[in-house]
Amino acid sequence: MRINCALRPFDLQRLVTILLIFLLIIFVLFPVFRILLYPKLKDYMIMLSHPGSIRAIKHSFFIVPLSTLTVLCLGYIFAYAQHYTNMPGKKIFKFLALLPILSPPFIIALSWIMLFGPHGFITNFLGIRWNIFGWRGLWMVQSIAFFPYAYLLITGVLEGIDSNLEFAAGNLGAKGLRTFWSITLPLSSPGLVNAALMVAIYVFADFGNPILIAGGWSVLPTEIYRRVIGYNDLKGAAALCAVLLVPTLILFLAARKGLSSRSYVTITGSAIQTEKPLVGGITKWLLFGFCSFFSLLILLVYGTLAVGAFTETWGINWSFTLKYWRVLRGSSGLSNSLLLALLAGLGASFFSLFASCFIYKRRFVGKQFWDFITLLPTAIPGIFLGIGFLLAFNTPPFVLTGGLVIMVLSLLVWNIPLAYQANIAILEQIGPEIEEAALNLGASPMRVFGNITVPLLRTSLLSSFTMGFLRAATNLSIIIFLISPGRTTATVQILASVRYAELGIAAVLATVLFALALLIVGIMYFLTKKSMDMFVGVR
Repeated sequence: MRINCALRPFDLQRLVTILLIFLLIIFVLFPVFRILLYPKLKDYMIMLSHPGSIRAIKHSFFIVPLSTLTVLCLGYIFAYAQHYTNMPGKKIFKFLALLPILSPPFIIALSWIMLFGPHGFITNFLGIRWNIFGWRGLWMVQSIAFFPYAYLLITGVLEGIDSNLEFAAGNLGAKGLRTFWSITLPLSSPGLVNAALMVAIYVFADFGNPILIAGGWSVLPTEIYRRVIGYNDLKGAAALCAVLLVPTLILFLAARKGLSSRSYVTITGSAIQTEKPLVGGITKWLLFGFCSFFSLLILLVYGTLAVGAFTETWGINWSFTLKYWRVLRGSSGLSNSLLLALLAGLGASFFSLFASCFIYKRRFVGKQFWDFITLLPTAIPGIFLGIGFLLAFNTPPFVLTGGLVIMVLSLLVWNIPLAYQANIAILEQIGPEIEEAALNLGASPMRVFGNITVPLLRTSLLSSFTMGFLRAATNLSIIIFLISPGRTTATVQILASVRYAELGIAAVLATVLFALALLIVGIMYFLTKKSMDMFVGVR
């Protein structure tokens, strides 16, 4: 009797799903549980009663709402000006507003130091003596760094508001501010709430800006870093990581629920969208002035880096020089960053492709749970993920530390949710009739996947690879715990250069990273005609 060992299409689909779940267990759940179970109960008690930990927790819960509120205000005003005025230069303003997405968030802190530090440009030439190191400097830096995320979420909601309601309110006598307070602002509240939740997650998890500009004013991520690097106290660091995970996970769950239940009742099948009611007079020019000032501030941030890369000694000798560009000769940090970004971006794109088709689209017991686990890295701060991988893969049976593999895997896992959500957004727009027709014509499910689904997802795959590449190339909070001798990255080199007051070298590396990001996004736009607003880690 002949035994047919070939897998049926149904079995092959099940096998792929099981493999995906296994990988999620190993590389998502295992690091999370490893870091949560590593400290004993007494370690948690010691850390939660330690003065330094208490101070860091208080500081985090102070700066997060402060920075989030500021970011929301800036984002809303900018988005409102884009939709409700005919001011000149709106496309330029939008482009400049999105630039912080393309660079590491801590680059803003580096530029701030070069502007307002002890030897800063503004400090020297304008005589402004202001100590930027502390919570005030951190607050201003985070307000710029995370502004684009709030802006993009809010602008999407403002665009969806039915302007007929606003015109109707105007016809009934509600003018100006009354229409705004009674119609526009209430209808845009979903975007404000979701933006607040997502920005708060970013601020809670922010490591690069506090480590550069907060000075001795510690927050949870910097206190965790100090525990690992300064005291070699992994148990204490793991305990604080668990504390950090709690608010970010709560915010993630709240944001996920809000986004999944989001409903704009003003958009109906019979509604006819008209142009937005435009503000005029002094309001228009006040908004124009705000957008101009904020855009110039962003230009100043990146222009300072570019100038610093060609300055002999920042703040002392302003002569032109090319000496700092020698750091690029055989720079292992930059080449490692590009290699990690390439592998992590490709890996996240391919994993999310299979996950979206074999977890999200399939029906099986526990599907919602594994769908949630696929998105879980969104809620995990980078510093948590870095220490989690360090603990999980530093002992048998999984020993990966000391090489590039563990760094690639950590960045890959970190980028999976973005690629996964990008694919889902496209899959939800594809009617089932296309795949059903192919199945009825005799195509196997796997052939439908390869010949129909994958080509339809190529745009989202390309965009998710681009975003994954950029995020991996500019990451610091994960990589800093996983690097080994000879395996540094550009972001770690930038941090080290700032600490040793080598601002010229830091400016060169930051400028190159930013230029590469602009080049990659430009290529992406040329290939897909998709603007930068699709490269945001929110949905």
